[in-house]
Amino acid sequence: MEWADEIISSDRARVEIWRRWFRNNARNDLYFLAFEILGYTDMDPWFHGEMCRRRNDWPYREDGTPYDIVADFEPRGGFKTCILDVAKNIQDYLRCPEETILIEHGVSAQAEDILGEIKTHFEENEIIRWAFPDLTWESPKGQAKKWTKEKLTLPRRGNYKEATFNIASAEMTKVGGHYTKIVFDDLVCEDNVTSDDMMSKVYQHFKKQLLLHDERHIRQGDAKHWPWMPKYTHLFFRIQIIATRWDLRDCNSRVIDPEGEFRGLVDFHIQKALTPPRDKEHEEWDLERLMEDGKSFFPSRFPREKLKRLCQKLGTALFSAQMQQDPYPPEAALFRAKDFVPFDAEGVSRKNMWYFTAVDPNNKSEDYKADFGVVITAGVDAIGNIYVMKIDREHFTPKAQIDALMNHIRIFRPRRVAIETVGYQTSLQYWVKEYMKSSPELRVPIVPMKRGGSSQHAKHQRILKLQPYVESHRIHVNDPRFIQEAAYYPRTKKDQLDALVDAIRISSRPPFNHHQQVASDKLKAINDAKSNGDGGSHDILGLLGVKEGPRRRRGKRSRRFLNPSEQMRALRWRDRRF
Repeated sequence: MEWADEIISSDRARVEIWRRWFRNNARNDLYFLAFEILGYTDMDPWFHGEMCRRRNDWPYREDGTPYDIVADFEPRGGFKTCILDVAKNIQDYLRCPEETILIEHGVSAQAEDILGEIKTHFEENEIIRWAFPDLTWESPKGQAKKWTKEKLTLPRRGNYKEATFNIASAEMTKVGGHYTKIVFDDLVCEDNVTSDDMMSKVYQHFKKQLLLHDERHIRQGDAKHWPWMPKYTHLFFRIQIIATRWDLRDCNSRVIDPEGEFRGLVDFHIQKALTPPRDKEHEEWDLERLMEDGKSFFPSRFPREKLKRLCQKLGTALFSAQMQQDPYPPEAALFRAKDFVPFDAEGVSRKNMWYFTAVDPNNKSEDYKADFGVVITAGVDAIGNIYVMKIDREHFTPKAQIDALMNHIRIFRPRRVAIETVGYQTSLQYWVKEYMKSSPELRVPIVPMKRGGSSQHAKHQRILKLQPYVESHRIHVNDPRFIQEAAYYPRTKKDQLDALVDAIRISSRPPFNHHQQVASDKLKAINDAKSNGDGGSHDILGLLGVKEGPRRRRGKRSRRFLNPSEQMRALRWRDRRF
């Protein structure tokens, strides 16, 4: 304070120190800005404290390069717009007034409301106006170049045609302009998830808006440099998504899809309204158990009892999507993940199974919306269990698809191969046959699979045929991608399920003489029973699942042991019953 006493009074110096303290904390602490300055005093120190720490600064990869997109999926009513949109964008401006920010919403009126809240803070928030007199207007309508419900221009040193804050929506595409940051706040909303076409239009709108990118390099000594800024500031183009989940086919789900167009570019966080206690996270928790013993994300505003009532009001499906960020809850799934049986791939004896391969070709497009190509091999044992041995799933080129199929044939020697014969797939079948002519050792009968219809309904009817297999625990699979696709069906891609249906359609069970390992295991159990003196022939037949033989004399039954040949005949007779 001694330096200030020489120029101004001590009281004014204290005020100046407080003002600088407020300026520094507002720029560097998002929680402080939102709670102390903007007045969002209902914030929870744990939940919102973590949210603010996570998004206080832009995230970087391990190699030191910044992520292109950050995405936060938060439950409804958790102040996500107030903190991650309003407060964060104000903080970005206070850090660097040369920002040009575009805020988008699925509905135009909602975008105007968000900008209206930012406008109110710069017009009426006395703390902001006191702490940042150089970054606010004394009379905004008279001084600002643009001060409307769609554009706000705040004090800055650069001359840009874009305002500091701008808005757009999925209803109106922004034409022209370039921005250092675009915020998509609930771009996906109830109005645009009613059909596949609507969701596809929103996704295309999202990608078009990315063309409005801009970046700036500001160095000390430049006219655009401000005193508090570092010697060099790089305003690179950033995309921020703030949303709740609606559908696995919507724009947000496509952006965070690990196999989608933006893979590796997104840092995203998903927050559920109800979570298991930390010491029990390893246990299996369904929604019903979470309602009883789960932990609320925002206890002061959403205690567990309130979340229960909200679930009853919204229904399980909508509550799961909007509050749990799970657009298709396991309770409503056609196929349940727990019904698929894992197996030990090394322990499955191939000689006791027949193998069948199915090919679901993709077209030659590498577009995200195009289906994946799938090559799948399934093994069938003598009692009808199905083992998914190997799956290749990607956007194949024609040559890569044939190579993948030949690799399956070399490994498993399938008895038949099913290939879909519709359009381009017909030519694939031709080239597979030509390849086999040049490699006689890879010749396998090819079964053309004709579809009952190309509509989604026809495909759905085919996939429904898997349900009895899954419910009876006859599908054995280890691939987590396959299980995820099945668990989220029909709200996700269904290429692997469709291919497995084809493999099952061409499959058949091996006869008993191809299942000697199972027979020897049963004979071993019989011999163990003999050696332990655990019973006579009726006990052995019980192990085999065969009823007792007829009585020889009234009041007496056959009690003799079966010789080995009789045991094998009994086993064969039992197997024919299946």
